[in-house]
Amino acid sequence: MRNLLLALAVTALIGCGDDAKKATSSNVVSNNTSIPNTGNTPRDNGSVPQFELGNDSAKVSTLDAATICEKGTAYFNSALTDIQAQKIECSTTAYFVDDNSVETDAELQAACQTTYDECMAMPFDQPVITSEGCIVTTQGCDATVGLFEACIEGQVARNVSVIERLDCSKVTLDGNALVYDEQPASCTQLTTECPELLGN
Repeated sequence: MRNLLLALAVTALIGCGDDAKKATSSNVVSNNTSIPNTGNTPRDNGSVPQFELGNDSAKVSTLDAATICEKGTAYFNSALTDIQAQKIECSTTAYFVDDNSVETDAELQAACQTTYDECMAMPFDQPVITSEGCIVTTQGCDATVGLFEACIEGQVARNVSVIERLDCSKVTLDGNALVYDEQPASCTQLTTECPELLGN
């Protein structure tokens, strides 16, 4: 079943490909700071659009689950531009290009770049996310709406960061595996305060 929090996760970055032959630069970004459970939750996610559920200081338990699914689906379907979505898909595809036939870093980098360029040249339509199978349990969740909103926005920002992170010129045969951004601090706190919220 679809989990709203993971709907935009770039799963190709986790446990895919031969991790012994990947980029040497991890570029880990961590903002693992505690966010107070108040209505003034910081939501500095750059150019990512804001996710609005209602009064930021209200408790999540006051929200209707169906409304969260509906608004969450609409947000995920509009948060990324087509070019952003295509770059994320093409970058991850290129990064995990089949490298069994290459023998040098230069060959691997060329194969990565060719895969990326060919992918970007193809017609692309963002997949439409539906609310089917959406699981949200708001009962007993005392976290603020603002914290929930910050978590959803943080997940989108986390995925957008992939665009700048994956660079074919840094891929090597004996490089270290790419390390993806840590989960947004707001999501870590939300999971702690409301472990049942998203069907976890």
